[in-house]
Amino acid sequence: MLTSLFPFRARDTARLAASFLLRHGGATLAAASLLVLTAALTALLAAPLLLSLLYGSRRVIAETREDFTA
Repeated sequence: MLTSLFPFRARDTARLAASFLLRHGGATLAAASLLVLTAALTALLAAPLLLSLLYGSRRVIAETREDFTA
């Protein structure tokens, strides 16, 4: 959050992050929980979304194979 909202140097950001990590554990836990949830949802939804994209594009893929590849 610090790096996206404030133009601090990397070492200043690291110091502030360490300080806030100890003083505001709830915010740290919330951010970590959202990160884990986002990673899990991405892992679960990646395959079905990719298959949907391939299914929807099958005509384009077939025509490209027929007309532009050997």
